[in-house]
Amino acid sequence: MKLPRRSTLLIVFVFSLLSGASILFADILGGQGQEGQGQSNDIIIDVWGTSGGLPMVRKDPMAVPLFKNLGPGADRLGLSKQLADQVGEDMRMTGRFDVIDRAMYVEDSHTAGVAPGTFDFKDWKLINSEYLIKGAFSINGEEVTIQFRLYHVPTERMLLGKEYTGPLNNWYTMVHKFSNDVVYELTRQKGVFGTKIAYVSGSRSTLELYVIDLDGRNQKRLTFKNGQAGTPSWSPDGRQIVFAWRSNDVQDNNSYIYIINAEGGEPQEIFKVPGLAMTPRFSPSGSRIALAITYNGNMELYTLSARGGAPERITVSRAIELWPAWSPNGERIIFVSDRSGGPQVWRMRADGSEVMRISWHGSYNQSPDWSAEGDKIVYSAMESGSFGVIMMNPDGSEPTLITQGQGFGSCEYPRSRSPALA
Repeated sequence: MKLPRRSTLLIVFVFSLLSGASILFADILGGQGQEGQGQSNDIIIDVWGTSGGLPMVRKDPMAVPLFKNLGPGADRLGLSKQLADQVGEDMRMTGRFDVIDRAMYVEDSHTAGVAPGTFDFKDWKLINSEYLIKGAFSINGEEVTIQFRLYHVPTERMLLGKEYTGPLNNWYTMVHKFSNDVVYELTRQKGVFGTKIAYVSGSRSTLELYVIDLDGRNQKRLTFKNGQAGTPSWSPDGRQIVFAWRSNDVQDNNSYIYIINAEGGEPQEIFKVPGLAMTPRFSPSGSRIALAITYNGNMELYTLSARGGAPERITVSRAIELWPAWSPNGERIIFVSDRSGGPQVWRMRADGSEVMRISWHGSYNQSPDWSAEGDKIVYSAMESGSFGVIMMNPDGSEPTLITQGQGFGSCEYPRSRSPALA
C-alpha cells in the first residue's frame, strides 16, 4: 500500500530548538530486512485532505496500548501507562493521528507481546487502527531501557523499531525522540518533540523572557531586567535568542535589542535607539538581524550585524512596516506594511529592492513567515472577526485558509519550524 506524498508544511505558533540528551539507542527492526536502515519506507502520509471544500489535516487512527514491563520487579512508578500516555499525547499533538481510546481495544494485553509474531494484527484491524505503536521497558537501578515499535496494521508490517537506554528520570525524552522518528518515517518531515519554546511572561508592567520544553516541562527564566521583554526569536543554530526590551524607568525612552544564550547568562546589548525597536529576526546565517525601528516617529525595517553596530535601512516609506522574516536562503524578506491601506504582506530582496505586495486575502494581516523549504508563506489574517492562518506561494498565488472549520479558534503569529530542527 503506497500513499501519495505531497509537499507539507508543519506550522507551530512559536519558535523552537532541539534539546539534547545523553541516551543510547539502537534500531531493532530485526527480520524486517526490506525496511532496514538506509532504505525508504513506501508508506507516506499525505496530511492534506478536504472536507466540505475546505482544506483539512487528514488524521489516521492509531492505537497505543500500555507498555509491557520486562523487568523482574513490579511497575511501582506506573511507567507502563506513563510511556503509552506520552506517546499518545505526542501523536495527538502532531495533528496527524487520531489515537483510539483504550476502552476500544480487544487485545489480551497479558498474553500479547510486542515483537512481530507475538500478537495478532486482527485485534487491531477489528478496531480500524491504521497504525499501532507497541513498547516495552525494563528498569535497572537508575537506568531504563525502552523498546518502541511502529506497525502498519493493514499490511501487518513493522515500519520502525528503536531501543533507548538512559536515565530513568529522563524517560519522556526517549518518548519524544521516538515520536520524532515516527513523524519522519511517515511524512519525511522532521518532528518537533524535544524542542523548546521561547516566550515572555509577567505582569502588564514587567515581562521577562522564559524558555520551556514543548511538553510543558523544565520552564526556565532567562532575564531579570525588571522591564518589558518582547518578540523573542531563535538563532538558526538554536543556541541564542534575540529579543526587544524596554525599561520601566520613565526617564529611559530607549528601546534595546539583546541577544542571550538559550541556556541563560547575561544578555548582550547589541543595539539601542530612542523610540521603538521590535520584531528582531536572525538571518539564516545568523550573522545579521532584521528588525523594525522608529526614527522620527516612522517605523521602517533595518538590518544590523548580530554583533551590533549601525543599522542599515532597507525600506523607504511613510507607512508602518514591521514583522520582517528572512527566506531560508537569506535572499528575500517578507514583512507587513500598511502602505496600501490596511496591513498586508509584502516581499522584497534582502537589500530592500524589488518590493511587491503579495497578500490580497484578509483585511488585517500580520506575522508572516516562510516554510523551511522556502516554497510556502504563512501569515495570520483577520476573517469575520477572528484571525485565521493563510498559506500561499511566495509570489502570493494560491492563498488558502488552512485553519477554518477545524476548531482552532482565532489563530495568530504562525511560525514554521525553526532552522535548528532542520
